[in-house]
Amino acid sequence: MSRDLTALCVLLDRERACLMSGDLHGALGLASRKAELAERIAISAAPERSTLDAMRKKAERNGALLKAAQDGLDSARERVRAILSGVATRTYSADGSRTEIPVDRVGLERRA
Repeated sequence: MSRDLTALCVLLDRERACLMSGDLHGALGLASRKAELAERIAISAAPERSTLDAMRKKAERNGALLKAAQDGLDSARERVRAILSGVATRTYSADGSRTEIPVDRVGLERRA
């Protein structure tokens, strides 16, 4: 395996570690180095198919983790928006009937 392929493999593993620990800035900070390595690999001699398949699987795995992180952030953003807009929370009472808990409009406290 070439030095660039080895570096890309290590970089994809580091990206996964960042994503699994919630370090999105760390993961996104690796993007330019990944692009640089991918470009260098593309112009070099063709690597073995098995090596490319392994890299593709790692990249797809990391892509799924990035999508899950994005979905989680979108969900949290929507929840905060709902809380701030005063949307009632739906829940179930002790007898199993559905009920809504009204939410007073929440304001942000601003300090100088």
